[in-house]
Amino acid sequence: MAGPAYFALTIGYSYDCGGAHPDGGTIALVYDLNTGAPANWARLLPKALIDSTSTDSAGDGTTIGLIASKTLQKIYAREALAHGDADFKTNCADVVSQDGLTFQVWPDAKADGLMLVPDLPHVVLACGDPQVVSVQALKNLGVGAALLSAIDAAHAAAPNTTH
Repeated sequence: MAGPAYFALTIGYSYDCGGAHPDGGTIALVYDLNTGAPANWARLLPKALIDSTSTDSAGDGTTIGLIASKTLQKIYAREALAHGDADFKTNCADVVSQDGLTFQVWPDAKADGLMLVPDLPHVVLACGDPQVVSVQALKNLGVGAALLSAIDAAHAAAPNTTH
């Protein structure tokens, strides 16, 4: 998402960790275009949506911001299980429903919402597909108009999208 107000870039990566399957994931970098600083999710989202914030390191050492939120976790689990096939439901229901998940988040113009991807260990990484929280759902959760209108405006300007 390249404006207005926020620039969000996601980077998919993979690397050989010496095992049968490579490791990988997504790095989300989100910046406030007014200040040039990384987005401060503790200020952008209502306090009721954030239990805590933290950082972790991606495989290449990049620092990534994470949010712990029981509310977002419930939404994530509901969406992941609703969109997953039978194998996903059998193998991942306990992973996406476990307490204490942390998430990378980013505004996504094409999806017209806020993407959530859990920070999972390699052994269950396949259970961590990104899920979107729609602008309408975010509004119902009390997310402020500044972020919501920026996502909607970027969505309207994004190619190959419908609103």
